[in-house]
Amino acid sequence: MTDFLRPFGMKDMFDPNCKVTVSGEHFFSDKKLYTNFYGIAFFSPTDEYTSNPHISPILSGFPSILDDFLSEGPYSNSGVKQDYNIRQNIMQNVDKKFILPKTVKTDMPRGGKKLSCSYLGNVSFHGDDTLVLMYGSIIPSTVCITENAVSMMLPFSPFSSISFVKGKRTLQTIDYPVQFSPFLPPENIEVDFSTYTKNLSLMLREDLTGTLNIEYYLEVGASKCENGKLSIDFAPLSKEDTPPLSDEKERNEI
Repeated sequence: MTDFLRPFGMKDMFDPNCKVTVSGEHFFSDKKLYTNFYGIAFFSPTDEYTSNPHISPILSGFPSILDDFLSEGPYSNSGVKQDYNIRQNIMQNVDKKFILPKTVKTDMPRGGKKLSCSYLGNVSFHGDDTLVLMYGSIIPSTVCITENAVSMMLPFSPFSSISFVKGKRTLQTIDYPVQFSPFLPPENIEVDFSTYTKNLSLMLREDLTGTLNIEYYLEVGASKCENGKLSIDFAPLSKEDTPPLSDEKERNEI
């Protein structure tokens, strides 16, 4: 993954005062419903934001949880069901000895991904106990951290708003856009999901930089679609990372 991405137009979003490194180990079992903490660096071709490029290879050939829902739920007349039925009809004519049984493995070494990227960021305190961290390129991600909970706004993620509460399962809902017809704009459907936060910790240094660690898994319905260990480290800017001053700022400092 991209080692370091300098933000585009971030001067209008925030003034960088730290370097943010996002890293983790993730097992993704769904290609449409997943969490992206890494921003645009998560994707290989930057024009393909809908399909998860890091899904476990053993699950990449199966329909997503969303496809299964649309093929059996209230949207059963959609094109998604037609595509799914075509695949099913094809598989019925394939000799069973050539078909591998469907299995779901959640151990990291067998299909997990190690990801990492760095951005310029901004860290600030709001009130007595709330830390806000912003980082990213083009559109920044925002992380709000309190003593036992973390809430995130993730612009390049299907789960664009997500919360973690230490030691608890948290039920949440998002609007997910689905294209039912090529001639009509996408329609939003509600997707209920839950996060279980196995571990959450924040280690702050004296200069107000530090590291946030989250261990979690994510469920949609009765299906576990993501399991991960995430680390977000925000460190002081080095001279190499410090963005150049504008001409106006340079004149003001002379």
